[in-house]
Amino acid sequence: MNHKIPRQVNFLKKCPTFILAKLTLCFWVSQIALSCTGVQENGSFNKRFEDFNDLKSLEGKAVKLSDHPLEPGKMLIKDSILIIENPYDPAMDYLHFYNVNTFEYLGSTGRKGRGPGEFMSAAIIPSMAESNDFYVYDGHAKRLHFLNQDSVLNSETYTSYKNVMTVKALPEIKLVAEVGMRITAQISDSTFLAILFPAFDKRFAVVNSAMEVVFSFGDFPTMENRGVDQNTFALTYQSMFYQKGNVAVNHTNHRMVLTHLYMDLIEIYDYRTGEKIANIIGPDQNYPPEYKVVDLGGITGARPCKDCKMGYPMAAVSHEYIYALYPDKRYYGKPIGTKSRYIYQFDWDGNPVRKYDLGRSVDVICLDQRNKKFFVFDTLVEDPLIVYGIEENGELSG
Repeated sequence: MNHKIPRQVNFLKKCPTFILAKLTLCFWVSQIALSCTGVQENGSFNKRFEDFNDLKSLEGKAVKLSDHPLEPGKMLIKDSILIIENPYDPAMDYLHFYNVNTFEYLGSTGRKGRGPGEFMSAAIIPSMAESNDFYVYDGHAKRLHFLNQDSVLNSETYTSYKNVMTVKALPEIKLVAEVGMRITAQISDSTFLAILFPAFDKRFAVVNSAMEVVFSFGDFPTMENRGVDQNTFALTYQSMFYQKGNVAVNHTNHRMVLTHLYMDLIEIYDYRTGEKIANIIGPDQNYPPEYKVVDLGGITGARPCKDCKMGYPMAAVSHEYIYALYPDKRYYGKPIGTKSRYIYQFDWDGNPVRKYDLGRSVDVICLDQRNKKFFVFDTLVEDPLIVYGIEENGELSG
């Protein structure tokens, strides 16, 4: 098999840290100082709920995994492979591969580093193609890697894939994008979805393979300024809305969902038009968010109030539904962390459908639409991967 030697392409210019910091703050102040009371958005799409009428208890089936990361950051199903991302343990590879049906361990790849075939960080992104290709976005090194599972798994050495990986050739882009562009999904053969922060007047963008913004969309969510100066408010706003949560994409109806950890808010957009479909707010009604200004190691930021509950650490999506992980505990409560035992199911218009009790607190979730399976990962048990079924009507079972 012929393999391409990757070309590692830095597509962002180098710039002194203090210049970036000043540029970041200037843009945030200009965008956030739209109102003397804070940031506002049209509330006509707000859908508030307090609880679900239907609660279903599940047990699931635990399966054994060998050589698995102790703290996965994300799971992805691509073709017949389950990929588990390992962002926390530098002694292990970043990516671990398993057969999605037998759960046989197939191999691992990707060491921490800046050399050929190495990552400084790794966010797995599925490709649009009906194949076993996928992308890895290295936000620290500012590189987008394109991988083929067959090449990776047929390699004789799993600890390095320098001969089985190609790197997307990305030219340098303008300085404004260096302040904050994070690739989150591929949405067509030649375009990607990116989160923009903080130097843009919109929050998301569709970008082409040259990382040029095709169009941007998404107004800033509502947050009240509690009497601080605009510079401080800009920093607190940034730390509340851009720290936690995840993006998931439904290619069937061209919609995306963004979850938030620091407030019980889920946003739904049509990524073709940029139209906001809904703000799902609940069950704790912490939106606009309550917060306190804090010192984050010499940088002013914000954290949820003492009595505030967590929002949604992540979501998995099917063609018909959104399945959001919900901790149902206070941000500063015990146990510490984002482990969650509840799944909240919504339709793509933002309407609540059903609530599930998983019977355990889990860290990461993943959905396999083709095989009608729902995966969760619990880091505190010997067999951490638990599998549930998905009925034809979208209801979880098991």
